[in-house]
Amino acid sequence: MPKSIIDEVMQQVADTTSTQFIDYASGFQLENAENYFEYPYILVQQHEVNTPSYSQISKTFKNDNFSKDINEKVDKYSELITNASINSPFIDKNRNIIFMNIEIDVTNIGKIKGLMAVFLGKDSMTQLNFYSIESDYLKYLPIFNQIIDSFKYEQDYKYNEEEAKKNNSLNNIFEGVSEKAVGGIMSGLVLSIIFGFIYMLKREGKKK
Repeated sequence: MPKSIIDEVMQQVADTTSTQFIDYASGFQLENAENYFEYPYILVQQHEVNTPSYSQISKTFKNDNFSKDINEKVDKYSELITNASINSPFIDKNRNIIFMNIEIDVTNIGKIKGLMAVFLGKDSMTQLNFYSIESDYLKYLPIFNQIIDSFKYEQDYKYNEEEAKKNNSLNNIFEGVSEKAVGGIMSGLVLSIIFGFIYMLKREGKKK
């Protein structure tokens, strides 16, 4: 998907929900999709941060402020989504990936399932947000897993647990990144609604 389209719709999401603009690096969807943001689709975020150790990451996710931040973000989108079910993040230490599942009812669409995969690097994190209609989730999940398995950092940028312990003192910085990560997967759920609204307005404008 063109980044210009993603940015335009994301700005509308931010304006509509009074939330922070999320900068997605890129987005992907099926080749035969008739419109942008037709489920399933994938959005990519890039976080520049000196990644801390696993223990510090786990501590951040278990922090009461993190749970509070999730609930506040759900409330921000309350006019567009309901019945949010968000699992606690799971850290795959063998592959250096943070996973989080989300399930939400989206207005005028139905139940949507999302999977967040955050790849830990030495001084950055790459986040993939996968979204699908619940009935199609298992159909497309293997494709998303193939994408996850194909992702690798070059040697100089790989995550190292021992080196990462030096960054534990930068906890406040990582907390900010984790909040953006959650905000990213939440806002990505409703882009189809906002795009539909923008598309309708543009179409009506052409008729006039």
